[in-house]
This record gives sequence, C-alpha cells and structure tokens, in this order.
Amino acid sequence: MKEKNIKVLLVVTAFTDLYISGYVNRFTAFWKYIAATKDANQFHFLTNKSLWDKMYGREKKPNESIIRLNRNLLKFSIRIFYPLYVVYTYKKNKCTSIHIGPNIIDWLYLVRILNFFKIPHCLTFASSSIEMAGYGSKALQLKLSKVLNEAHSIDILNPTHQLHSFKAKKYISPCSFPYILHNSKIDFNAFTKTKVNDIVFCGSFINQKNPILALQAFEAYLYANKNSDARLVFIGKGELLEQMKVIADKINTSCNRNAVVFENYKNLLSILATSKIFLSLQDFDNYPSQSIMEAMLFENYIISLNNGDTKKLVKEELGNVVIENKDSIEVSRAISNLLSYHQPNGANKKLIQTEFTVEKFYNYFVDIHKTINDSSK
Repeated sequence: MKEKNIKVLLVVTAFTDLYISGYVNRFTAFWKYIAATKDANQFHFLTNKSLWDKMYGREKKPNESIIRLNRNLLKFSIRIFYPLYVVYTYKKNKCTSIHIGPNIIDWLYLVRILNFFKIPHCLTFASSSIEMAGYGSKALQLKLSKVLNEAHSIDILNPTHQLHSFKAKKYISPCSFPYILHNSKIDFNAFTKTKVNDIVFCGSFINQKNPILALQAFEAYLYANKNSDARLVFIGKGELLEQMKVIADKINTSCNRNAVVFENYKNLLSILATSKIFLSLQDFDNYPSQSIMEAMLFENYIISLNNGDTKKLVKEELGNVVIENKDSIEVSRAISNLLSYHQPNGANKKLIQTEFTVEKFYNYFVDIHKTINDSSK
C-alpha cells in the first residue's frame, strides 16, 4: 500500500476465554501478517487482553491497544464504553478508517456511534450472518438488517444469495486463507508423509454439520469392505456427542476394533498429516472453509456436500468428491473410491498455496480501505 494517508484501525475482540471463533483467528492471523510487513505502520490493532494472551502468550508485552475489562463489568459497561474507546483509539492514532472484525458485543450501537462521529468503517460479516438477516428469526432479521442498512460498508465471504435489499456498500471477498499457517509455528516437514486409511470429521457435533450422516456412511462402507483397516476420526464437541458415541460403540463392536474414535483438537495437525480423507458434510456453504483448507494443506482428499459456492474450493477435477444429496450410500462410495488412492492429494495443497493466500486477502483488504478513504473525502 503506497498511499501514506491511509491508516486502518483493525478491531478484533473476544470478550471471553470460553470461545474464540474462526473469524477471530482469521483476523488475528491477518494482523500477524500485517505486523511482519513494511506497511505495518499504516495499521493499528485494537484487541483485548484475553485474545492477546491466546495470540502471543501472557509473557509477551502488548505493543498495541489492549482493552482490559473485568468480565463481571462487561454487561454494564461494554455498550457505552467500548464504542467510545474505539473512537478514542481511532482519533489518538490518527487513523483514516476502521475495520470491525467479529465477536463485537453490540454491532448496531457501535455502528451508530461511528456514524455519529462520521468515521468511515467496514464490518466483516460471515455469509451465515447475512443469511440470518434475510431468513432468520424476526428479531434477528430486524437487528442484523438495521446493521446492514446503517453501516458504511460490509465485507462478506462469498454469500450465495441476493444482497440488494441492504444499503451498506458491499465488498465480496475473492478468497480467504488458512490462518493456521500464520497463527502457529508449524514445520510441515516435521510431519510424516505416510498416509493411513483415516477419515477425519472435524467440527461441531450439531445437526447442521451432519456427523450422524458421516457415521451412517462409514458403517455402510465397513459393511461392504469387511477387511478394511479404515478409521473414522471425530474431532469436536456438541449436542450430538452422546448419540454419536452410541452409534460408534455399535460399529466398533460389530467389527471388533476401534474403527470410530474421538480425538482431542490439539492433535488435529498430526492427524491430518497422516489421514487420507476429510469429511465436510454441513448443510450450508463450505466456501471458504478454514478446516477444509487446513486438510487440503496436508494433502487430504475432500468429500463435501454441494451447497453454495463449495465447488470454488472443493474442486472435483483435483480428485475431490462433491455429493449432491445427503445420501449415506453416496458418501460411502466416495470413501471407498478415495481410500483406494495411494498418493496424497498434492494438487489440493498446491491450490491452497497459490490461490488461497494471506497476500491475496491483504490486497483485497487494502483495496477496501483505499476505496473507503477516497469516498469519504
């Protein structure tokens, strides 16, 4: 970015240690990338201490703007204090525009404060949030629609539905990137290249993610391939866990081995390094799925449902399989075919390394704020 008059305040917060979303990880990883570039002085990062500790560890002294709030005071102070603190940070650091990341407590109130002070800004929205604004509960539609109509601009990750009813200027991201590369010190050469017949399901154990479908498909595969040594590895948690364990015990008993196992998330990278297949059977758009990109980096084949823009990421010409319907037999056949492949999917890795990069996202991000800055003059 050559324009010296652009300075973006990047706001990313997570006000609890209990849950930090993929979108928070995406923007903190993006901030790490920015901080390592020559243009770092044209950005300023605003976060809070719990997130900073997760990003850098408690030993590293923060050198950006950090919010320190007692959790018990949040519900009383955040609505008034936080938006004003954002404005204060913006003015103190002589920024020219603001980019609001995820996990903001009250988007609408913040947008109205920024509009009151005539501060140009852009909000990142997930496709699912936009969808809820159009098709969610009436209360959620009303709240999100107000934000989308009153915000200066919004940044969206490839929604697959019409947005003409919202007044905010919309920027549609051409790509995301696997933040795992920038959020961890990972030596890919340290992982073995030897693949085993493991099939990985990593995600929330909820109906929309269809973990039961994965179990049914794997059971059908084992029925047709009784001598197989394949395993179905689940990583995650959610409301369907107990039901899944019952089905898993039945499968394990029938084949007299631990064919279905539940692993800890901290072991994800080592598991992906040796697995062959990654299942992503969710009911909604799989583009741009962080978990799929991570699996592709480790040369896994992908089996996914065909929703939204999924095929922009899960490309069948690279050996992946996109299922049209939630049919366990179709998924079972796909598992059988892909397990017969002896070579890891290097084409998937190459695609992520060339097309889904933080550099491309950086250029998109900077273009947004060049436009915002120009339009506000």
